[in-house]
Amino acid sequence: MIKSGMSTILSPQRTTAFECRGTRRSFGAAKKGDPPPLRFPTLVTQSLPSFFEPLSQPATPEVLAGEAVGAAVLAGLLLVWQDRPRGSAASDLIEVRESAIHGKGVFARQNICEGAFLGYYPGRLRTPEAMAEKIIAAPNSKGYCWQNGQGYYLDPTDTYGQVSTRPAPGLLWPFEVEVHLAYVNEPPLGVATINLVVEDGVGDGKVQYIAARDISAGEDFNFFMILVTEDDACYNRSTGPKHP
Repeated sequence: MIKSGMSTILSPQRTTAFECRGTRRSFGAAKKGDPPPLRFPTLVTQSLPSFFEPLSQPATPEVLAGEAVGAAVLAGLLLVWQDRPRGSAASDLIEVRESAIHGKGVFARQNICEGAFLGYYPGRLRTPEAMAEKIIAAPNSKGYCWQNGQGYYLDPTDTYGQVSTRPAPGLLWPFEVEVHLAYVNEPPLGVATINLVVEDGVGDGKVQYIAARDISAGEDFNFFMILVTEDDACYNRSTGPKHP
């Protein structure tokens, strides 16, 4: 199932003191504890070394060739950066282990505060066409890919459709990504509460997970997903509990 976020939060009110970890914040408020978005530095001509200053003499073929090679390298690096796998996890707060709900699940390692940032959903960004091709080649991948608000897909699986710290196919990227959040499940049938909220549109195609309430150590994380196509190949944002 292709996952997407949840906009309705149903959670019990606590009446006792709850000691927890993680940055507590109100939903919709400034995300003070969240990582800042990555931006490319702006080059200011006045601050560049003298060898970057415009040539007073006509450029030689060698100089033009060097500039062309440099431009090609920069363009290649930009493509690699755009294609890189996204994803992170607050591994001091959460862990993956066997779940009674389904296969593997994500659990709280310690008490976690409502509003705590838990990480970004992992995967490479793919177009709808590229994701459709991936599902044909590796059908298991449709159980983990996430459609974001821009219509692109985060795919955390390898060429066989299994969750991987090095999602594939894609351009070479030297670093592994944390894939904990690919294992979050829906709650059991008949349970109408969740403990996660998903925030889309946070920039760079990312989707972030936030604790929807105070969560006790050992709890299994869950949220609702809603099917929007009959072939189980696409999920989208839920507006309420999937199971009454």
